[in-house]
Amino acid sequence: MKIAVTDENFVNKRRAYVRSGPLVLGICLVTIVAFGLWAYWYQPLLANPFEVARRLDAGELDGTTVSLMAVMLPIAMLVSIALTAAVVGLCWAWLSNEKRYMRIIDSLTGKS
Repeated sequence: MKIAVTDENFVNKRRAYVRSGPLVLGICLVTIVAFGLWAYWYQPLLANPFEVARRLDAGELDGTTVSLMAVMLPIAMLVSIALTAAVVGLCWAWLSNEKRYMRIIDSLTGKS
């Protein structure tokens, strides 16, 4: 089956996205994990609720507002990291579907 030139250009553009997808998404995941580890080790008030609790117990953080912020910030940060990783995971699932569509198109057009 022959497809129109504009459709073939569209499919070729999508094929380029599919080829570069694993690299881009892999870099995104590595960046997210690296940021999470950096925050945990070098900015513990951003991502380590146990460190925040320890500092609260030691009296290093004072005030009701600061206490509330200090306890909630690590939780919010970890949830943000998890949500970002989930979005990248959904993109990875989209990419696998896109690869399947490319295989179907190739089989219909006689390309292998």
